[in-house]
Amino acid sequence: MKESFQRYVIDNPRFQEGVHWHRRRFKAGDEIIRQGDRSDSVFMVERGCVRVVGRITLDQTRTATPNVCELGEGEVFGELALFDDEPRSASVVAHTDCQVVQMDSAALRRYMESHPHEGLPLVWAVTETLVQRLRDTNQRIFALYAWGLKAHQVEV
Repeated sequence: MKESFQRYVIDNPRFQEGVHWHRRRFKAGDEIIRQGDRSDSVFMVERGCVRVVGRITLDQTRTATPNVCELGEGEVFGELALFDDEPRSASVVAHTDCQVVQMDSAALRRYMESHPHEGLPLVWAVTETLVQRLRDTNQRIFALYAWGLKAHQVEV
């Protein structure tokens, strides 16, 4: 993914820094995006590591914030903003001091549509990322399901 975004976006003079994208720095612990917020940005980790976390309501007085995964250099997050304008499905927090590239999703979409030779590899890169994340999610769901069956001593 990093090579695709670096080659077709960051290093491309038609997709300009300061106009279509910006570099941002965060200290470890800083919240980059918040679950439930609306945003029109896609991010790529340029340096450092970020942690994707969810917010779960356990009951009226308790919540939990499980770690979903960690993303390192070259990995993209917030990519769902390319496809819809729904609220963020998770929060992302800087795990280490980091630098990210923040891209305007509407500008990136227009760029990909008007430059299909460069846009198609980006679409494939994002699709591959989404597919892998869906596979990882399926495995977690199956593991939780198995844990629940064992915890409640259910025979199947």
